[in-house]
Amino acid sequence: HVTIPQAIEIVTGVLKVLKSGGVYISTVPNVAHPVRYWGDATHVTAWPIGDYYGLFRMNGFEVIDYVRYGKVGLPKNPIKRFIVQTMAEAYRIDWMDSLAIVARKLEA
Repeated sequence: HVTIPQAIEIVTGVLKVLKSGGVYISTVPNVAHPVRYWGDATHVTAWPIGDYYGLFRMNGFEVIDYVRYGKVGLPKNPIKRFIVQTMAEAYRIDWMDSLAIVARKLEA
């Protein structure tokens, strides 16, 4: 819901209040998911994983982990599951609708 300069301001603001070694967890929509790219007009900036990772690395954090996760699972029906997985592979669609970064403030 923020511009890139606002995101930098947020991340550097969190960095200022965290103790050395403190952990920050952040999440954004996964732009590789077909519905999440611009599915919500309130999202000002799309964050591909590389840019999202760089936001933290370039602003004083060590990225401990980044994960893709989904709030809606694949269909339980094996035929539907096969179709969804095949289409996702063929068109490079990421079924996971969100990304999260776990970052730690570098030791002072």
